[in-house]
Amino acid sequence: MSSSSTKKPSTTVELSVKCKDITNKDMMSKSDPICLVKQKTGVDKFEELGRTEQIKDCLSPEFMKKIVVPYNFEERQELRFELWDVDNIKKKVEDQKLLGYVDVSLGKIVNARGIEAKIEKGKGSMIIVAKEASSEQSSIGKLHLQFGASKLENKDTFGKSDPFFHISKSISATDFMKVYESEWIKNDLNPTWKPFSMSLNDLCDGELNRLLKIDVFDYSSNGKHDFIGEFETSVSQMMNKRSFEVINPKKKEKKKYTNSGVLNIISFNNDSPPSFLDFIQGGMVMNFSVAIDFTASNGNIRSRLSLHHRNDEGENDYTVAIQTVGDIIEDYDTDKKFPAFGFGARLPPNGEISHDFFLNLKENNPFCEGVRGILDAYYSTVDAVELYGPTNFSPCINRIKAIAQSHQDGKQYYVLLILTDGAITDMAETKKTIVEASNLPMSIIIIGVGSADFSSMIELDSDDALLKDEDGNVAARDIVQFVEMAKYVKKAENGDIFWDRASLAYQVMVEIPKQVLEWTSKRGIKPLKA
Repeated sequence: MSSSSTKKPSTTVELSVKCKDITNKDMMSKSDPICLVKQKTGVDKFEELGRTEQIKDCLSPEFMKKIVVPYNFEERQELRFELWDVDNIKKKVEDQKLLGYVDVSLGKIVNARGIEAKIEKGKGSMIIVAKEASSEQSSIGKLHLQFGASKLENKDTFGKSDPFFHISKSISATDFMKVYESEWIKNDLNPTWKPFSMSLNDLCDGELNRLLKIDVFDYSSNGKHDFIGEFETSVSQMMNKRSFEVINPKKKEKKKYTNSGVLNIISFNNDSPPSFLDFIQGGMVMNFSVAIDFTASNGNIRSRLSLHHRNDEGENDYTVAIQTVGDIIEDYDTDKKFPAFGFGARLPPNGEISHDFFLNLKENNPFCEGVRGILDAYYSTVDAVELYGPTNFSPCINRIKAIAQSHQDGKQYYVLLILTDGAITDMAETKKTIVEASNLPMSIIIIGVGSADFSSMIELDSDDALLKDEDGNVAARDIVQFVEMAKYVKKAENGDIFWDRASLAYQVMVEIPKQVLEWTSKRGIKPLKA
């Protein structure tokens, strides 16, 4: 799908932090830690995203305040969790005593649902847990609720209270807006109100952590309802908690006052469609594979004009693309073993032409250890094979398609990255293969390197209508994303040429979450329990 029509998805996660056995920097007591969460924005540059509360005299703090951060699958978001000992709350935190830090990518935290890491420049360990706070999907669904209460305060002299409640959502730091009001129930201190339904958009603007206030009143026909009590919560909290004390703030300080009753959630059902993060945290494994074009149209590798020629830093278009995409997907692939292939070359020792060979030139094992392993295999193979042709995509696609065919339970999803320099010579067969693959847990990313005619790639990346093969069969969904790499070569103010890797990564990866959700939706697959 065209990047110009792609709306960047909106998802946030909340990070919980706790530590074990941290450094003690105080002589007469214990450290008073606070945790600052920062995102890397450049070489040795970090921008603060949020901070926890300070905990006094504690070497194994469990911070209550959650840090809410944006989550973008298509970016490698490198985070730093800094622990500081704050002795003087009036002084800048960074001017006080550093207790250590943890560097980790958000993708790694999300995929593992939580990590425990050694604290650098200090002692002890830090446990970081990620939980989805909100996503675009969350505002689409509805909540189906039923409330009841027990032992409500009686406001009537000659009978019992006639209770009702209303729900308000926060619209500023101090203001709330009423979004729902229940019916009133006559003479009942243990009422059960009627079930009701509300869209998440109406209730909390689709933000599961937005503050909600629930007020309980004793109904009066003259409109002067007697206040019984209130409490604050959120949709996120109500998912896990079923009882809330109803508190009258004016009575709160009285010695014998406990509460003005308890409100109970009798039923809570959320029919929001699952998010991409629900699947990732439910254990779906993203399997990344790569196929590299070794056809003669790339140019003789001994020539500086060849697309396979490496610059003084050892890079070319192919290695930049592998590194950029691989760095993101590596966080989501649990074993970090990536199958890698080549096509369009004559192979040693007999000069056999192959359109689907293992990049490491091994007979029985296509797997490379991490992104580094793919690059090492590429460097070795590009010097060992003869660039030839033609440019056939279908053999490599068919290989991944066969694997995806046998893993359709929602536990695995496959992403094939094809790096190529030009026109496809098996277009009819490639279309047929992609149409068949569109029913499987699989996406294809094509990155065009060089300045050749990429019109055939654009045809496969069907923007206006779903891809149709030569026999008239139509794809079940769009599974191809094409990106022309030359568009991400930039010129610095000093005249230096560089790759805009962040923009390249975004355009390459942005479609994947949507394509995953389209496949799971069509198959009726739900996330596994996290």
